[in-house]
Amino acid sequence: MKRQTIPPRCYLISPAMHESPHQGIMRRLVRACGDGGIVRDVCLGQLLSCLITMTAVCSELLVRRGFKAPSAQNTLNYFLLALVYGAVLLKRGHSLPWPRMSLLALADVEANYIIVLAYQYTSITSVTLLDCATIPFAMAFSHLALGTRYKWGHYLGVSFAIAGISALMLGDATEKGNTKGSALQGDLLVVLGAALYAVSNVAEEMFVHAASTTEVLALLGAFGSVISCVQMLLFEREQLWSCTWETPIMMPLVGFVAALFLFYSLVPIMLKARGVAAFNLSLLTSDLFTAAARAVLFDGFSTTKSVIALTCAVVLVATGLVIFYCERPTSTCQEKVRQDQPAEVHEAGEGGKDGPTDELLPLSSMRIEDEG
Repeated sequence: MKRQTIPPRCYLISPAMHESPHQGIMRRLVRACGDGGIVRDVCLGQLLSCLITMTAVCSELLVRRGFKAPSAQNTLNYFLLALVYGAVLLKRGHSLPWPRMSLLALADVEANYIIVLAYQYTSITSVTLLDCATIPFAMAFSHLALGTRYKWGHYLGVSFAIAGISALMLGDATEKGNTKGSALQGDLLVVLGAALYAVSNVAEEMFVHAASTTEVLALLGAFGSVISCVQMLLFEREQLWSCTWETPIMMPLVGFVAALFLFYSLVPIMLKARGVAAFNLSLLTSDLFTAAARAVLFDGFSTTKSVIALTCAVVLVATGLVIFYCERPTSTCQEKVRQDQPAEVHEAGEGGKDGPTDELLPLSSMRIEDEG
């Protein structure tokens, strides 16, 4: 048996070098679909999106039926969180600092209050579409607080989402059929609430990695109940006293509280799995759900300009979502873990178990055996 050594300058081109760009994309897509964790997270994100749509529909119904008490709606949710998860926390004890949790609750309460208040000025579709302004705010706060690093694809995707927001605001500013009040004022309220949501989401992501989900939700519910209850007594006493607590009011109110409670209970799972930016991106499909709800349950769209603005907004936001998911954000913690791994793990890259690499492979040390 003779052994022949290949010269050092001979290289073997990996199979990935022969792939067209479309084949490379398909290979990554098949690999992603084979990951059960990704499928689970996508399904969880769409469940959260459906719950957000339900809260939006219930809020719109309450406003149309004369119930305008945003703090009262949210207070019931915080009481339920404190009651359900607080009972478990009393047995386990807590480890999170209460002052920081109170700040998280304050940001969350005011974000919910402002978003629900915006339904009195602008449409249900505008509220849900403009709520995606949480994404750029969340990226900025996540970079400052958690050290998350984003790539150019993330910024490009967010740019498309911001363009969609601008198109929708332009359509609301020129709409003449709005009977609620100033649509532009409502849009600005939503953007402000989105910024507070981003602060709340980033802080909650920090806490769910440092403590249990039960502890975070229990303390959030406890502090949120106090803050929201004080705000309700200060600004909404007359509304609550004059309200007729009948079925047309109670049904959407119960639906709002139930959907929001389930939403809060599932959010920490999504934050642990994918982070704050991906969590907010997964909620963008609620824009399509609420657009359908507006067309079926409510007044639809009053002008052609509103329909055009909504169409452009949905297309731009959906395009930004696709572009954003093509890239994966990295954090300083991930880089530290990657540096601690052996060098062989980094050299393997995608050519390990996942598939072939995209680089030329030197074969100066490889030998071919011939029978002689």
